[in-house]
Amino acid sequence: MKKRVTILLLALITLTLFVGCADSGKSVSSKETRTEEESDKEDDKENGKKEKSSKKEKNGKKKKKNKTSENDEKKKESHEDQDIPLYQKICGTYCYEYGENEEGTVTYPLDIVNFGGNLYAFGGASMDSFDSDHIGSYSFWAMELIPEEADDLFATDSDECRFGVLTFSIMSNLGKYWNEPEMITVRVIDEGLEMEDLPFIEESPALFMKNDRVERAFCYMNEGSADEKTDKDLKGIWQQADSQYPVFVEFMEDNNIKIYRKQPLSEVYLYGGSYTESSPGILECSLSTLGSGGMPTDFSMEYSIENGSMDIRFNDFYDTLADSINADDELTFKKIGAEDIPIITMEDIKDIEITNIYEDMDE
Repeated sequence: MKKRVTILLLALITLTLFVGCADSGKSVSSKETRTEEESDKEDDKENGKKEKSSKKEKNGKKKKKNKTSENDEKKKESHEDQDIPLYQKICGTYCYEYGENEEGTVTYPLDIVNFGGNLYAFGGASMDSFDSDHIGSYSFWAMELIPEEADDLFATDSDECRFGVLTFSIMSNLGKYWNEPEMITVRVIDEGLEMEDLPFIEESPALFMKNDRVERAFCYMNEGSADEKTDKDLKGIWQQADSQYPVFVEFMEDNNIKIYRKQPLSEVYLYGGSYTESSPGILECSLSTLGSGGMPTDFSMEYSIENGSMDIRFNDFYDTLADSINADDELTFKKIGAEDIPIITMEDIKDIEITNIYEDMDE
């Protein structure tokens, strides 16, 4: 009996020990599992931080890159602007508001154009407001802007220039100069032009704001309607050969044309408009003249090009320019570059004499 009890006690102890060991194994295994899970979570957190940090770095790089790109663009624009000669910066359409009077708002439309760097302007008085769809002139005049030095017009590091202004119009003094050169200063600014001491305006400087709705100096010019049939050899600037004060003809894109002649002591001849080739070698031209508003000058032009020179005959061209160059005769032209066109300066016009037609008639 005692022996049986002893055996049972031993069996119970053994069973207890076995169960304890099993529980202990379970506990250790669970602890190890939890530790591994916690370790994985820590690793995930660390990796997450690294990913976020990496993303931030990438975004930072992107932002830096974008900012650098923007700065580069600004530098590029600034550099391009620095390369533009002053005469090109000044060219454009502008408007100045005199203010109100009994009849309404009075504005001053202005269109400044160039030929070979020489600057000319169409100005006037208008009853249309600055915000009108079209700002036309009831009174108008032409201006020659004569620099003190030719280099002033081609400076790329300057935004202002002094000019002597010669004014004339078909509306007064039979198209002759009104007075001797009046000195003004023109300054290019973001909004347009500042003009000091400009004739007919008391305010100085007067702000001429950019405005693309003003009346143009040459209202017969095309806008994007080039004739594909036109002889491509025509394009460019042609100068009358063997002449002290030659005529220049410029055939431009979109079938536009300018005709130019300048004798230092006389009013400029500057025509602008368009042409079509009615048949091979014959152009039909419709132009207006600086100083004559929108009054058209229509004529035909016969031409032939051979060995780099061009012969032109103007037909039905009734004008003082036509009379002065014997336009009915065949004239020979040679192709040149814009840099070959002479620049008129104050030195060239120092001996200018002003004639008052009406005073002479009274005498």
